[in-house]
Amino acid sequence: MQMHEKSQIINLQTVKEIKQSAKEYQQSVISLEQLQKHDSLVALYIYAQNHLSVLMEIFAEMPVLKNLIRRIMLAQDKYMPSYPPMSPVTESHFFCWSAFDLMVGGVKKESFCTIICDYCNSTNFDAMLIEIFENFQQSYCGIYIHEGIHDDCVILRELITNKRFTVKVASGYAGKTGELWYARVLPPLFGLNNYSVIFGTPYIISEVVGRNIQAEWLDYFERQLSISQNINKEKSYQDFMKFGINKDFWMEYITLAYLGFSSESIDVDGIPDIAESLPLGHLADW
Repeated sequence: MQMHEKSQIINLQTVKEIKQSAKEYQQSVISLEQLQKHDSLVALYIYAQNHLSVLMEIFAEMPVLKNLIRRIMLAQDKYMPSYPPMSPVTESHFFCWSAFDLMVGGVKKESFCTIICDYCNSTNFDAMLIEIFENFQQSYCGIYIHEGIHDDCVILRELITNKRFTVKVASGYAGKTGELWYARVLPPLFGLNNYSVIFGTPYIISEVVGRNIQAEWLDYFERQLSISQNINKEKSYQDFMKFGINKDFWMEYITLAYLGFSSESIDVDGIPDIAESLPLGHLADW
């Protein structure tokens, strides 16, 4: 099978087991009535996430994924994903990290999502869902500056890449011009929309009187990004935002930088490599 040749993870017996389990798990997929409460693009991503979550539950039972599952469980115990005040690491943020950003393996690194995509591409799985899964996999949380509001969308410009995005925010947060956001931007789908979406609750990097927060982050990236002839600055930045210095780097930052929250956003402060700038920097073990 193509799947077996690509990843060496799933064999024919496993495929049979997955198909049987999938039938049993279908009842947990989100209903159309629930999806209709959301914006159309947000609804598509939620629908795909729900399907992916079901598949992850099935795949999690496979012994060959024990190392990946162990890392996820350790992080879950450490960060206790929920929502403030219980934990600044939201369930949505943790899901995206565990599915798309956590990579394991040797020469060919695999995430939960890449493994599932390989399986889906070897079957008659819904091609539209596969495309959404792949968009998820390519995503990362970046640092963006708020540049205003147009209609019901927020205009964001990403630091380092300087790419501009017109986004709808799933949580409903609109913010204000000049804010810095740490958030995951997902692109339009199938030519149906002219805007992107912020998936999950955005983290808002607090403004501090007498400090230029944007300049501090730009300086931070200059210190951290490794630029070579083979990797340009934009690619280096994107890899750093997706993978950090270690596997749970950005969740650790969220935890140490946490300030407060509302129902639509979470406030953080500080620069990752300056412990005294972080509200809980004295607990840092980087």
